[in-house]
Amino acid sequence: MRAYVPNFLSLARFFLCPWIFYGLMHGLYFLALVIVIVCALSDFFDGYLARKWSAVSEIGAILDPFADRFFCACGFVSLMILGRCPSWFVALLVSVAILQNAGYVALRLTRTRQSLSLQAIGISKWNMALQCIWIALEFGFQAYEFPVGRYLNTERAIYLFLAGVQMTVFFQYFQRYKNLLIPHFRALLFKPT
Repeated sequence: MRAYVPNFLSLARFFLCPWIFYGLMHGLYFLALVIVIVCALSDFFDGYLARKWSAVSEIGAILDPFADRFFCACGFVSLMILGRCPSWFVALLVSVAILQNAGYVALRLTRTRQSLSLQAIGISKWNMALQCIWIALEFGFQAYEFPVGRYLNTERAIYLFLAGVQMTVFFQYFQRYKNLLIPHFRALLFKPT
């Protein structure tokens, strides 16, 4: 039974994310904040429990990053709707997530499965942690009507910093997988007819 708990936590994030939108669109900012905190904690505990209980699975290695990206996308899209997040950042976040997921799926479909590392890159974990913290802070500011970023004029700098970290993560994953992906894409694109 314990083997399923980490995957359940990852799956639960998928089902909790729409409630973030619901809370924000109906002015239930505290509810949205609680859901963000629960999602962020579930992200930590799913990996921790999987390693502790030796319940690391291939489905978990796929579910967790997808759930992370879906959660961050929901959080930042919600903030964008509220006017608290620039649209360029959401476009960057979603584009990088699509490219990472497409690359991962392409790797899974090729014969390179044996050489595929399912371990997350260290900066990727920091990226997720920073994004969770910022989403929670923004939702907390919204819940308690304290727009600290507007007073300190730091929102733009924070989003630029988060964008830089996001791009660093993308390029590190690209470096890791380019030698596996590029030959397969060339073979697909230039297949003799």
